Amino acid sequence: MRPLDAEIAARLRKTNKRIILVVNKLDTDKQIHAETDFSRLGFSEMFGVSAAHGRGMDVLMETVTESWPLGEELEARERVQKTRVAIVGRPNVGKSSLLNALIREDRLIVSPVAGTTRDAIDVDFELNGRVFQFVDTAGMRKKGKVKDDLEQAMASRTAHSINRAHICILVMDAAEGIAVQEKKIAALIQDAEKPCIILINKWDLSEAAEKKPGQKDRDFRHVYEEAVREEFFFLSHAPMVFVSAKEGRNLGQLLKTLEKVAKNRTEMVPTGPLNRIVKAISQKHTAPIRAGKALKIYYISQQREETGTPTLVAFINDRKLWTESYQRYLEQSIRKHHPWEGCPLRWILKDKKEGPERKSERRRGRG
Repeated sequence: MRPLDAEIAARLRKTNKRIILVVNKLDTDKQIHAETDFSRLGFSEMFGVSAAHGRGMDVLMETVTESWPLGEELEARERVQKTRVAIVGRPNVGKSSLLNALIREDRLIVSPVAGTTRDAIDVDFELNGRVFQFVDTAGMRKKGKVKDDLEQAMASRTAHSINRAHICILVMDAAEGIAVQEKKIAALIQDAEKPCIILINKWDLSEAAEKKPGQKDRDFRHVYEEAVREEFFFLSHAPMVFVSAKEGRNLGQLLKTLEKVAKNRTEMVPTGPLNRIVKAISQKHTAPIRAGKALKIYYISQQREETGTPTLVAFINDRKLWTESYQRYLEQSIRKHHPWEGCPLRWILKDKKEGPERKSERRRGRG
């Protein structure tokens, strides 16, 4: 036993956690006596093992797993569906400060030095019976500022976090506005077809620095939001929330918005009401016509997706007659009745000859 072993043992005792001492590399019978040397540490549960040869591992595993949930208890835990939320943005926009403020703990390092967070960190948070799993990611820099392989990996992890998330929160610094990195991250969110919330952080600093004398707060916020919307026109479905993580301002509104988007992503609209809406839309706006042939929508139904992104399946007479502009018109009109706020709409087109029973599908366009 070395002095460092005793120091580690002393620190572990302060945690008031259950401690199991494992003495490894007791590969031969002659080495068994070495186990007694560690008994001086005073832990009641001590096991001598040889991981390489499997000696003593069965008893150790039985001891470690004896308190693990079994049967119905384990199944009940597995049924708890977590909503994964990726907090993304460029470095130093306040992602870690935001997460600390939401969970009311200093779980993450907060520093004015950009790039402090070097990996994605998962933190569970329960809100009104729903479990959210926040993922705080390393910020994505411009390529010219990526100094080493580690930072390159950080950028790729941002994309990975977006892909594995159910909802993305795109965090911006209100005082610095939109940079190239925000546009790239927003494009990643769009390509992954993920529900999104645009979060304007450090709003208190922006108001103090940029608001004109006599200008009302809501008027200044409206102008700011319009400017952001113009840049992120492809995320028009995303709600925008203005907060100050440092001062804890408006975090309640963020949580309400997050709950709403989480609910919207799993909302299912029955086929009947959905098609009555589509029929009314078709009567108001002429369908696309090509070579004298008009687009016909026989019916539209919503398909349940594991990803949770609202997906509409349209059975039509000819895919060639379907246009992007008509799809946007349909989406805007449908959202007046079922907003699906925060969620993109995914479309699947099927020719009439395919029928609903055919498995082959062709996806086109994103909402």
